[in-house]
Amino acid sequence: MASLVGNDEKLRTEKPLRLHGIWRALGIGLIATILTLSLMPMPVDAELPENGDKLGHFLMYGSLMFWFGVIYSAWRRQLALALAFCAMGIGVEFLQDLTPYRSFEVADMAANSVGVLIGWGVAFTPLRHCLAWTENRMLRNGET
Repeated sequence: MASLVGNDEKLRTEKPLRLHGIWRALGIGLIATILTLSLMPMPVDAELPENGDKLGHFLMYGSLMFWFGVIYSAWRRQLALALAFCAMGIGVEFLQDLTPYRSFEVADMAANSVGVLIGWGVAFTPLRHCLAWTENRMLRNGET
């Protein structure tokens, strides 16, 4: 983490990510994973404390928004993504209600949406440079 903060001056220019396509593909994979986990039957042995799944909802949607908030730095694009991810979280709950093995919960919608908002907020912190820092480490062409 100290290296990330130390390199902050180099990263302030908000240059486009060189591996943007790879980062976007990983983000799309994250969306697919969330949708799959949300709509597949729960394993029988998955015993969670009451409302314990809300933390999972919060973390999944927060991570998703953070990831795309880092990839797309334009505020309007981030707003569109935040609205889309909140809508996705709400829509998934309605889809779950159509299955015989999942249930509709308004609290899950709230956890998803709060996760999106917190993830978006974190994307405005110095952590927003995490992918640029990773690219610099991966692609530094033999420098030490």
